[in-house]
Amino acid sequence: MQWPSVPFDGNWVDICSLATGVLYIVVARCRRKHKLPLLHRKTGIDFANGAALFPLLLMTTSVVSSGLVKGLVDASKMSLSVAGFFAILAILEDDIDQAPAEDH
Repeated sequence: MQWPSVPFDGNWVDICSLATGVLYIVVARCRRKHKLPLLHRKTGIDFANGAALFPLLLMTTSVVSSGLVKGLVDASKMSLSVAGFFAILAILEDDIDQAPAEDH
């Protein structure tokens, strides 16, 4: 089966990344127990995490088409860089607060 060729434009990849970043801010603000001001360090982190979601989603769907991978890399290197950076941070994150208690 031949998948249709999708023309890649860095603009729509970046626009979708920005949209998911803004949407992630809204979701994160709704989920927080303590409301923070909009101009806060955590808001910036939320935006960057959300902006990384769209390129990561495209990369996970790239198994269906090698043209998808090539188009994504050619169109938006910066979005992929941000997504990769936050994926690395998520993998390396060591959440000390949720570490299991030691038995004495």
